[in-house]
Amino acid sequence: MENLNVTTADRVCEVEISRPKTKNSFSAAMYADFAELLRKVDVDDEVRVLLVHGAEGNFSSGNDLKDFADNPPSNTSEGAFQLLHGLAVFSKPMIAAVDGFAVGIGSTLLLHCDLVYATERAKFVLPFVNLALVPEAGSTQLLPQRAGHRLASELLLFGEPFDSETAIQAGLVNRVVPSSELLAFARKRAAQLAAKPPAAVRETKALLKAAGAESLTQCINTEGETFLRLLAEPHAQEAIHAFLEKRKPKFD
Repeated sequence: MENLNVTTADRVCEVEISRPKTKNSFSAAMYADFAELLRKVDVDDEVRVLLVHGAEGNFSSGNDLKDFADNPPSNTSEGAFQLLHGLAVFSKPMIAAVDGFAVGIGSTLLLHCDLVYATERAKFVLPFVNLALVPEAGSTQLLPQRAGHRLASELLLFGEPFDSETAIQAGLVNRVVPSSELLAFARKRAAQLAAKPPAAVRETKALLKAAGAESLTQCINTEGETFLRLLAEPHAQEAIHAFLEKRKPKFD
């Protein structure tokens, strides 16, 4: 798969987001590939846990805005939206190991992980409003549930970077571990989960998520429709081009 390094051993599937020249940003092809990977892993009896991390000191800098500008999504059935829905319904434990930048999808993806471990230098950003867009992945439902309305509002409306301590307060991260120990620690936790009774683990995850499952699907759909509507408007086009041209946007 393009820019996704996938290995499976001892019932753990490990996915490395590997596009280091762009701090592991997501292209349209990567969204589709990741969505397909989730579908395959979910029905693979040899895999019990999915572990996700980024290459060379970053988790993901989010959407590749140049690729996004060249290949904008036109409907909610395309790869990016497939990935968002795939994350919401993935039935096996998903663990993320986060170092460096976790921007956009690099942060909203974490809301669907069951366990998230981050380093002290991790930087999280939810930049959607600053791009004249709305959040994705059901984050307008999931983040207020975990962080409370006021903290969720601050993180989503301002789109400012925040650290691992704030990410813990917001319910994005379980604990902070030293950078040198991050992947080893995450792998240890994945191995521990993979050794547990698989049916009990999956059923427990299902029960944990059951209460909000239907409303989450609706939220992802509504966010997606609003996202596409705003993407076609002048403010979003100005924000994206301003970012690519390294200037401040003008929202007249």
